[in-house]
Amino acid sequence: MRKLTILAGLFLASAANAQIFDSSEKCDGTLKVLGGSWQYDWKQKGIFPNPSKDVVDRTTFSVSCPTFSIKATSETLKVTANSPKVLISKSGLARYDITSSVDLLYTSGTTDSKSYMFLIGIGFNKAGTKFIIEDEGMYGNELSRAGNPIFFKDVAIGVKVDDGALTPVWYDGQFSRFNFDASVNKTLDIFVTTGTYTRFERVNLDLNANSFTIWKKHEFPRP
Repeated sequence: MRKLTILAGLFLASAANAQIFDSSEKCDGTLKVLGGSWQYDWKQKGIFPNPSKDVVDRTTFSVSCPTFSIKATSETLKVTANSPKVLISKSGLARYDITSSVDLLYTSGTTDSKSYMFLIGIGFNKAGTKFIIEDEGMYGNELSRAGNPIFFKDVAIGVKVDDGALTPVWYDGQFSRFNFDASVNKTLDIFVTTGTYTRFERVNLDLNANSFTIWKKHEFPRP
């Protein structure tokens, strides 16, 4: 009897500690970091006679899946995964064909009857090895980079690789060379000073913990 009691207790403890995951439909969703906000798009399976429907979770949400998890609040976003490959895929860091994945600085509007969009964004190359910080822009229907120094000259971006010294990447409207190789380097901290077009002030990539975190507001460290 005592043995049965112990076994029952172990079963209940195991059940209590078992992690409950979201549906496979939700786990197949896509995280998007758009401008200064984030959202998670997924398709909820329909139950006859009700059809499936598209769901967009915005600002504050959580996702728990066998290979990754996402925790979003109004001020921070954190993605953890079971491998670097899954982290890059599910964090929104996989580079798009044209634009970067996460915009550190962003502005858009219209002038002279033409729309414009300029940004400094981050993401991995398509091979998922090289981390990129680059400027991009559109003026009308044409790609342009000429406007970025005008909009973003008052902002500085610095990085720390593997907890090293803070080094400038964007300063006085100019880029400095920057290298982060995922096959060699393991941690990256990006800091952005407060500015009119600043969307995020700190981004942390930790390939040891397979985590990616964004802060909307964060103190800029001293060099």
